[in-house]
Amino acid sequence: MELMETEEALQIVNVLMKGVNPDTASTLPNRSPYNSPRVLRALFTLVNLVNQQANKEALFENVGKSWGKEDDIELTRLFEMHGEDFDAIAKKLKRTNKGIAFRLQTINLISEAQNPYIERSA
Repeated sequence: MELMETEEALQIVNVLMKGVNPDTASTLPNRSPYNSPRVLRALFTLVNLVNQQANKEALFENVGKSWGKEDDIELTRLFEMHGEDFDAIAKKLKRTNKGIAFRLQTINLISEAQNPYIERSA
């Protein structure tokens, strides 16, 4: 069996959740399994999971990518604007807070002591 694209699958499931046959556009009978509250909750849960995963992937799409000169310029600008609010900077650059902190340290905008992700011995 060949898998379909996620977007197409979501469109079909969303149509089913509205009580409509995605192939014929006719209304599904009231006794159809797709009109069962339990089945609808299951479909809704799966759609939410797929959407959350897509959002998470988009949020961190630059994780693992190397930093270029333009990235460092943007990071510096955002650091000047947001200070040590790593959440705000990470969201804008689509990277993790840890990645932001270590890059700020690498380009000497924060010290090792200011990096909250450095493990310190007690």
